[in-house]
Amino acid sequence: MKKRIVSIWIMLITGAGVSQAQQLPVIRETSFRKDTVLITAFGAKSDGSTLCTNAINNAIDAIAAKGGGVVVIPAGLWISGPVTLKSNVNLHLQYNALLQFTTDFSQYLLVEGNWEGLPQMRNQSPVSATGQENIALTGNGIIDGGGDAWRMVKREKLTESQWKSLVASGGMLSEDKRTWYPSIQSYKGSLLKNPGAIEPGKDAAFYNNVKDFLRPNLLVLTNCKRILLEGLIIQNSPAWCLHPLMSEDIVVRNITVRNPWYAQNGDGIDVESCKNVLIENSVFDVGDDALCMKSGRDEAGRKRGIPTQDMIIRNCVVYHAHGGFVVGSEMSGGVKNIHVSNCTFIGTDIGLRFKSARGRGGLVENIFIDQIAMRDIVGEAILFDMYYMAKDPVPLSGEKRETPRAELLPVNEGTPEFRNISISNVVVNGAPKAIFLRGLPEMPVKNITLKNMRFVTETYLEAVDTIGIRLENIQWQSSRIAASTWGEKLSQTAMRIWPDSFSLEGDKTAKWRYDLGVILKGMEAVWKQNKQQEYFNYIKKMMDFYVDQNGKIKGYKKDEFNIDHVNNGKNILFLYEETGNEKYRKAADLLRDQLRHHPRTKSGGFWHKEIYPWQMWLDGLYMGQPFYAQYAKLFNEPEAFNDITRQFVLMEQYARDKKTGLLYHGWDESREQRWANKKTGQSPNFWGRALGWYGMAMVDALDYFPANHPGRDSVIGILNRYAKAVVNYQDAGSGTWWDVVDKKNAPGNYHESSASSMIVYTLAKGIRMKYLPASYNKAVQKGFDGIISEFIEKDTNGGINLKGTVAVSGLGGNPYRDGSYEYYIREPVITNDPKGMGAFIKCAAEMELMRQTGGRP
Repeated sequence: MKKRIVSIWIMLITGAGVSQAQQLPVIRETSFRKDTVLITAFGAKSDGSTLCTNAINNAIDAIAAKGGGVVVIPAGLWISGPVTLKSNVNLHLQYNALLQFTTDFSQYLLVEGNWEGLPQMRNQSPVSATGQENIALTGNGIIDGGGDAWRMVKREKLTESQWKSLVASGGMLSEDKRTWYPSIQSYKGSLLKNPGAIEPGKDAAFYNNVKDFLRPNLLVLTNCKRILLEGLIIQNSPAWCLHPLMSEDIVVRNITVRNPWYAQNGDGIDVESCKNVLIENSVFDVGDDALCMKSGRDEAGRKRGIPTQDMIIRNCVVYHAHGGFVVGSEMSGGVKNIHVSNCTFIGTDIGLRFKSARGRGGLVENIFIDQIAMRDIVGEAILFDMYYMAKDPVPLSGEKRETPRAELLPVNEGTPEFRNISISNVVVNGAPKAIFLRGLPEMPVKNITLKNMRFVTETYLEAVDTIGIRLENIQWQSSRIAASTWGEKLSQTAMRIWPDSFSLEGDKTAKWRYDLGVILKGMEAVWKQNKQQEYFNYIKKMMDFYVDQNGKIKGYKKDEFNIDHVNNGKNILFLYEETGNEKYRKAADLLRDQLRHHPRTKSGGFWHKEIYPWQMWLDGLYMGQPFYAQYAKLFNEPEAFNDITRQFVLMEQYARDKKTGLLYHGWDESREQRWANKKTGQSPNFWGRALGWYGMAMVDALDYFPANHPGRDSVIGILNRYAKAVVNYQDAGSGTWWDVVDKKNAPGNYHESSASSMIVYTLAKGIRMKYLPASYNKAVQKGFDGIISEFIEKDTNGGINLKGTVAVSGLGGNPYRDGSYEYYIREPVITNDPKGMGAFIKCAAEMELMRQTGGRP
């Protein structure tokens, strides 16, 4: 059996010599007579309601009959059905002209066409031409395809409010409620395999039954010669935006192509089986691949046998897109002699994307790419993947994907081949991975030259089943300081501030405070990673200040029944496990005994404090439950996990808001507090740090749950609902969270560092432990980067400080805290608050742990 080839690097390339530039193709350009007509001369009206289809088509026919010229669409809003271009005619849109294609589907006839490389029945395209020569669309106006009326939309691609508005607009949902369809016909089509395929047994009635599903591409030019697209904004296509097919001598210049980022199949330009093409000085911001090279699909594409070849792409910018420059996946007729230069990709999922799959066949060769700049790429900067799965390159929320199983199969006509490709002078700032190359065991990706590149990315290179890969002058730099470094640096700051004991401003003496335990728990994670004794010694010194040789805790009073005072018990248990010293066991027993006698609500939830009767706060779950769970596991109290589960269930049951999924800061079972809603007992606002405490409580307590305990799945379920809700309120710009989470940009609200650190920690640990799907990775990395950017402040000694932490926020008490928005934003915001510092140290340590264990980010 042929041996599988994994990452074989050969520095000398023989044979085709991909480094040798080939002669650029020569493209014949259009030329038009000066004869000009206005569509208004044929009855068109720009009143925003009159259908101008006949007027525009009659104008085109009239001037074509005279030998050609220019048809002008003046400034104004013009509604139209499908327009057919004719030879020697330039359809010209003046500045401020908007050609809006109607959303009345009855205006679009079903015609024989082509979809994703296969012969198909489709709705007639808004703009089309077949077998024409010397045609153009030019000007400074806008062509809008009315695509939102046609497209299905996945729920994961919209915000909650956008999704609700879309569903309320009409249409229908899929059975799993995850996809919206504009009509019953559209939904019926989605249930069939390839419903538009032209096959025996399908009659007009069959196609009409799924007509709405057979979305048209906005512009399709088939078997045409000498084409010009220039100057226009072309947007909002039902499917692919621009689709030249089996045509030649095409110039696309100074255009802007736009589709919403959620647009299903919302490609920019798909050049399919075309020859002699120039695309230059254009901008793409679309919902799928931007600059895409195709040549038919599978057997049909191979039978057609017309490659896309002899093409120049230069001076283009791509914003949102699945790929900036793309070859495939329907490339069964081949792609060759393509020259790409001086392009910029900003925020695309993939930068340079080469994709195919078994069954496609086809040969891709002699691709020359030079002078490419990329920034903020979501996935890989350069990708070759022969296992294309017809899915978004970056998994959506909740989507699970398995790595394809590599098996050696015979080479046949369906085996795709990619070879002799040169990529040079590339700069990338920001991407999870610089280069990913994955061929097939039976057909490796081969003879790829990568030269003069500089990457600032998270990881560098992965290659499987490759031959003849040449790397020359490649510079790679990690895109971030190691997360562990941030945690260590802030731990050093904490040790400088509190060298001997722990006290805050206003304290007369050191106090047994929960804040201390948060910092020390973070340092525990740092010590476990770097094993530097100073961190362990500091934890022990700080606990020994309070815990005497008999296990008594200085300043601790059990009969206060303050659940905050239990938090430091986690540090005591850590020291007991590491040292075996019985004094720590005795001290932990004191805190465990408090929980045995702690006052509870009627439903069994721990009061936050005795002075706050009948109240559960989100904060309290972190203060009590992780210690409770750790103690129960260490000292064999399996029945305790029923009680621990109950605390999380009760908190969600009584504090969760059904509309947002967020949890209110507190709940008063008695409904007697002034801050409590008289019907629900809930406090009035969603405080960021309270949500952070609750999230950390879940992922930390889960460390100790027996694998077969039913409560484990209950808590994981709560965690998943929590994660979905908080990520919906992550600030899109900074990646952080607001102090009052749901009141973005409200007067006085601000991004808050402790909440942001706690939530990122929760999500990151949830992903690493597989409680949460990997689709939250993007939110985690964006959040961590935002924390570094917004809240880390470097000092002159090389250390760091954490700013932007609210000192404290509570409910009730004296003076009374009413839980109002105005109350939360009045609380002091300080630098190096121990709660924020501890949360950040935990967060940084978790990010590093994910990296060490192979998780992302």
